[in-house]
Amino acid sequence: MSSLVNRFLLPLAAGGVLGTSVVLISSKAVVLLVGGIVFALMAIVPELAYYAIVATLQVAVEVGGGLTISRVIIPIAVFLMVINALAGRSPWPMPLFWPESYIALAFFFWIGISILLVDNPGEVAREAAGLIVMPVLFFCTLAFVQDRRSFDRLVWVLVLTGVAQAVFTIIQYKTGISLGGDWRASQIEGEAYRAEGTSTHPILLAGFLQIVIAMTVMQIICYRNLYMRVALIAGLGALLVAWYLTYARSSWIGMSVFLYVALAVSSRAGRNIAILIGVVGIVVIIVARNAPDVVLQAIEGIPYLERAFRLANMNPGSEALGFRVQSSLGGLLLTINHPLTGVGYAQAVSHYVELLPHWATSPNHPSLIHNSFLEISAELGLFALLLFIGLWIRAFQWLKAAWHHQDTRIYAKVMVAILAGQFAFMMITPMMREIWLTLAMSMVLGRIVAKNLGAETRPSPTNRGSERPTLLPTPLASIPHDSSHPNRV
Repeated sequence: MSSLVNRFLLPLAAGGVLGTSVVLISSKAVVLLVGGIVFALMAIVPELAYYAIVATLQVAVEVGGGLTISRVIIPIAVFLMVINALAGRSPWPMPLFWPESYIALAFFFWIGISILLVDNPGEVAREAAGLIVMPVLFFCTLAFVQDRRSFDRLVWVLVLTGVAQAVFTIIQYKTGISLGGDWRASQIEGEAYRAEGTSTHPILLAGFLQIVIAMTVMQIICYRNLYMRVALIAGLGALLVAWYLTYARSSWIGMSVFLYVALAVSSRAGRNIAILIGVVGIVVIIVARNAPDVVLQAIEGIPYLERAFRLANMNPGSEALGFRVQSSLGGLLLTINHPLTGVGYAQAVSHYVELLPHWATSPNHPSLIHNSFLEISAELGLFALLLFIGLWIRAFQWLKAAWHHQDTRIYAKVMVAILAGQFAFMMITPMMREIWLTLAMSMVLGRIVAKNLGAETRPSPTNRGSERPTLLPTPLASIPHDSSHPNRV
């Protein structure tokens, strides 16, 4: 009887309530009803508030008054996490782990000081949403991802969210669905169409999907269940199609670096192949510099690649490539002129254009420096850049600890490749929010091993030469589960 209720009567009742709400009231009633249920669930299960923030990172669908779903979810989720922390039902979203939490606190404190001194607060307001998301992602990940199960759940949240985003993006491309927002490439007619899903820009979606693709591959490797693997492979296909439809040049470079590093760290044979590819790549670059037409003709012989290059405007005279180079140069010049404090958070657009040399004649100078590291140094100074680089160093140090354990080596390798791809991606794009998630994930992966295994984090001599971890039905399954308080290290 209970099985009948759970399988048929409850879904039927839920559907009846939703349908009746639409008929008798309006479609807004459905939104309010679903929103109320989500709010109640986040209040009851503290982790759901954190997962809701992660799941809605790229859901920039406007709900009115300039607010988007992600901008509505974040303050509600943070509020509920604080309430649950006060009640002792969940960890505080700002655990003070030495030294990474203190480095991040110093970085965001420096941003706060910079904001107080800016000349144009309007630009700060425009970037305020992203500024809030970055510390929330970083500190909440350190707080809520403290054992093997929570790490695995976070990966699944990213994979499922990414697949749903990919399916919507494909539907958008086929049907021409257009959403409101700052940038909607789906509104552009003709061959220049670039899908952006529920994000506000194809580059943002591509950067997110780039991470999810890597994590989906990781899940395919780590799960033995045939049906699970088939479902994951199908999801991977949708992710790759959606990623291709963004025609994001920066993500092509990031994905290329990810694949190259993943190949290099996969095995000894992979390293040898990577070396060979590197030599070939150097030859191609030399040829491209001296005879670009030869390379372009070779690309034209590959149908899908040629179309992607054409739609993404990838050519030596591309305006998009030109303003990226010029904005990066502007960031470098600002850093040289203001090395200690920069020009202020979100203030680069008001200063860098006037410093550009006479040959920088791009008609469309972007409002953001298209190099995340130069963006930090130009707006916040070299001290902030050193703090940011320090977080990267700590992430790789923790990944090294995870690398030395047999059961987490595959995850460490994938995270190293992800960070390498993101580094390349960020060299030609402004700051991306997801980096604060992956940096924290890299740190907690090493902490999980260190906390549970202590001195046993390194493999035994008999296993040292093995490159493939023991694959169990649940990732990280052989690491002992620690049921102690999530904040305890």
